[in-house]
Parts: sequence; C-alpha cells; structure tokens
Amino acid sequence: MLPAQASIKAHYTTNIGDPSNLYQIDENGTLWGCGYNNYGQLGQGTQDDDFHEEMVKIAENVVHVDYSQSGFVIWLTEDKELYGCGMAATGALLGREGWKKMWSAAP
Repeated sequence: MLPAQASIKAHYTTNIGDPSNLYQIDENGTLWGCGYNNYGQLGQGTQDDDFHEEMVKIAENVVHVDYSQSGFVIWLTEDKELYGCGMAATGALLGREGWKKMWSAAP
C-alpha cells in the first residue's frame, strides 16, 4: 500500500530511449520522438529506413511514455487512455495499424 502522500505522477517516465530512438514529453504534455521509424514508431503513419534527427510531434496531453527496443512506444494520456505505435508483429499493439488507442479507463 502506498503512503497517503505518495503520487503515481512522481513515477511517470517523461524521457526514455536508446541509441535508436528517443521520446520526450515536454512541459505542455506534448510527446516528441526522434530516431528510426522503420516500424512506424514515430507515430507519423509512415515507415521508412531514415534516421530522423529532429524531434517530431507524436501526441498531446501525455503524462507517461514507455519504449521497447523491439520497435514500439506506448503512452498514457491525461484522460487515462493508453496509445501505442510501431512494430505490432508480436501482438503487443493489438493489431498492425498505425498508432491507436489500446485501453481506456473511461466508462
């Protein structure tokens, strides 16, 4: 059990990556990414073999991001909705489309 003063927000990840990709949430809650896009992991609805040095906007109202070295990224929004994009071959993203909503706490 967490102490009453504990906040889950204190454990959100806002900057994650490796030599292939970097993802960052700015102070306005915008998720940005750079690096490879060979699986569509930059959330632009495209795939290519280029290395994108400049950050591209992926989503807004984001509070947490996580990245897999298997070529996909997931993020949680302020509305408690979980999205993801990138390689879906293992079924981790519930299909093979571009980025999509995977889960929602909304009724």
